[in-house]
This record gives sequence, C-alpha cells and structure tokens, in this order.
Amino acid sequence: KLRTRPQGIETGYVFSTGGREERLTLPAGALTLVAAPTSHGKSTFLRNLALQTAQDNTEGAVLYFSFEEDMESTIVELVNTYVGETLTLPSRDYNNLTTITEYYRTGADRWIKAEKRQNFKEKEAEFMRDYIEQGKLRIFDKDFSSNELVEVINYIAKNITVKAVFIDYVQLLYKQGNRLQRNEELKEIAKDLRQTAKALKLPIILAAQLNREAKSPSEMHSQNIADSADLEREANKVLLLWNTSFTQTNGSSYNPTSIEAIKRPELGTARHIYAKLSKNRGGIPSIDALFSFDGNTGKIEPNYNEAEEYEPLAF
Repeated sequence: KLRTRPQGIETGYVFSTGGREERLTLPAGALTLVAAPTSHGKSTFLRNLALQTAQDNTEGAVLYFSFEEDMESTIVELVNTYVGETLTLPSRDYNNLTTITEYYRTGADRWIKAEKRQNFKEKEAEFMRDYIEQGKLRIFDKDFSSNELVEVINYIAKNITVKAVFIDYVQLLYKQGNRLQRNEELKEIAKDLRQTAKALKLPIILAAQLNREAKSPSEMHSQNIADSADLEREANKVLLLWNTSFTQTNGSSYNPTSIEAIKRPELGTARHIYAKLSKNRGGIPSIDALFSFDGNTGKIEPNYNEAEEYEPLAF
C-alpha cells in the first residue's frame, strides 16, 4: 500500500526558519487549509496553487470550486495570474482585472500597454486552449451544499483522473438538512471532505477565513479560523497568510517595525505575503516564509529553485 500510495503534490514554495527548510507539499488523501483574514490573500494563494498543479507534468484534472465568485470572474483572475505581467498601471478606475474584463466584454485592448498586447493575447489563448478547453483546470461555481459537493467530487473522480480539488472557501459551505450549530456543521463538513480525500487518495485544499482576533502576523493561530476551530483538527496542514501591504488597526498593538522585524525585517515592507505553516503533520512544525506578491497580477512568486539542493537535517 505504501508503494502505491500517492505522494502528494509539490508546490513552488519553500518554508525556512532557523536553518530548517521544507518545500510545501499538498498531501494526498488529506485536507490542507489555507487561511487568512479578509483581503489577505487566501483566494489568491489558492488560485496560484491551482495553476501550479494544473501546469505540472502529471496526469489528471484540477477541480476548482468557487463559492465566492462566479466562473467568469474566476477565469479572469486565473488568466491575469497566468499571464503574470503588468498590463495596466493601477489607478482609481483601471487595473489588470478591469482591463482583462473589458477585453472579454468588448474586445477592446486600448487599456493594455502597447508593448504587452501581443504577449497577453498569446498567453490568454494558450491558457484557454491548454487548460480550460482541454479540461486540465475545471471550474465550478454552482452553489452546492456540502453533501452535493462530495457527490460531485466522487462522481468526477470515478470518470476521469483527478489530481487535486480546490475549494474557495469552506465557510460558504452548508450541509443539507442540517440542524446543528454552525461550528458543529462546519466540523461535519470538514470531516466529510477529509473522508472523501482519504477514500479517493486526493489532495483537497480548502480556503478558510480567520476571525477578527487575527489582527497581525503574530496574532494568527489555527484556532483563529472563523466559526470553527475544529476545522484545524481535520486538516493535515494549516497555512496562515498575511498581506504585508495592509496596515492593521482594530485595536492591535502590532507594529511591523518592532515585533516581527527582528525575525522578518521584510514584514515592514509592502508587496509580500507572509506565510506560516502552523500545522504540518509529518513535517517541520511552525516554519514560515515570505513570498513576493504583485497585487495587480495576483502572482505570488514561487521561491523554490530546482538548482538548489536542500540538505536533509542531521539528528
């Protein structure tokens, strides 16, 4: 069984703390939670992971269930990140997303920089042809109940090869016929999804929202997951995110030039996503990383270098 068990999906992100390094892997047959406060990058990180998974050389389709945005908006976001270039300088009225949306709606490319137009059109056509039309990345925006979602995942997995399932985001799910309190309902939903991942030997990656107690990077904990701390118990890995471009208030005493600056000086600068693996079953616990982030393209840059050799730890 160990010989035939899937090993999970490697990503382009490496975590490193105090000389300890580990590449982020999405474990097969288990849940991975990607959690953040509102507007701190959970959906963006999920899309980056989904694109990386769809682009690797292994066989199978990536299923992406969007409960927050419709299919068209999700595709625009994915195209933007796939192209990965500044097409329009952000202003009050325009940015990459509004420019791409207008391109699809009217066919006009006037807001795209002249020197970027040809490359954008080639990359956009490549994405639609190679990933959407060929079914490597399958997007669903129907408002499924958790019961229906499990049925759909099982049905698809019986008919085609599936590499991974991404769900954005778990607090928008509800259980059909539920009479439980909300925290108990989410616990049951997470348990159903974990059992589905285990039965199908698939990685299932859930975005989740942190509650108001997560006011700074130092105040982010797995127990801060909104509506249910039990979600953390069902997960194999819990990844917490913080967008350094946001200045936090809400009564927090956090100061990026003092608390975290000793460990991560870059936390005081914009255009980064701070990530902490607060739960990492079978791996190094409580390690973190800082990833370059372009809010206009939605690209969270991988920091894994294949040319580098990561030495195993000596015990």
